[in-house]
Amino acid sequence: MFYIDTADKKEIEKYNKLHFLKGVTTNPTILSKTELDHDYVTHSKSVIQENENLTYYLQLTGESSKEMLEHYAFIKDNLAEEIKNVGIKVPMTLAGFETVRYIKKDNPDQKIMGTSMYSIDQGILSAVAGCDAIVLYINRMEMNNIDSLFVVKSIRKYVDDHNLDMEIVGASYKNTGQVVNSLVAGAHSATIAPDIFEKMIQKDLSVKALKDFNEDAKKYK
Repeated sequence: MFYIDTADKKEIEKYNKLHFLKGVTTNPTILSKTELDHDYVTHSKSVIQENENLTYYLQLTGESSKEMLEHYAFIKDNLAEEIKNVGIKVPMTLAGFETVRYIKKDNPDQKIMGTSMYSIDQGILSAVAGCDAIVLYINRMEMNNIDSLFVVKSIRKYVDDHNLDMEIVGASYKNTGQVVNSLVAGAHSATIAPDIFEKMIQKDLSVKALKDFNEDAKKYK
């Protein structure tokens, strides 16, 4: 089961019909590029109500833990009826680690996904802090000469060795090979942009084969 990395309602509906999505991941950059229903809260409500099988992740903003917690309180107040389907993404800076601890103390059942992750130590500390999932930026690591697959393998080994209940999610992909390689390396799942999903599903050779089969089928109908 995968996540789709978009806030576009049509894209979410399109791929949710294929029954391999478990959630939607958004961030401020994604939301800023999306045609929203009035505002992001109204838009989020609509997506959740139309896709009740999915967890919809919103990212906290702010420089300090205080600001992040204020944003979390705003989300809880304005998405009160939908909160069971809302996950919270937290950038794992010092402020982020503090925020995770406060949220988990207040509401142990709140799903938290640590994001902006680039290293093994971040992954280990996030597991200890109480994140339910972490997002590893695969392409960004590779662009900065970081061995992304070694990072995935190492965090996965730590999680497995210590029997920790934390999901490793690959993200920031630029091609399908990066998705596959991260999953083979040990990522439990991946959050994938619609254009990458399309490339994973619609293979030119498969499309051509189907066309050929259909043409041949006309000969005996």
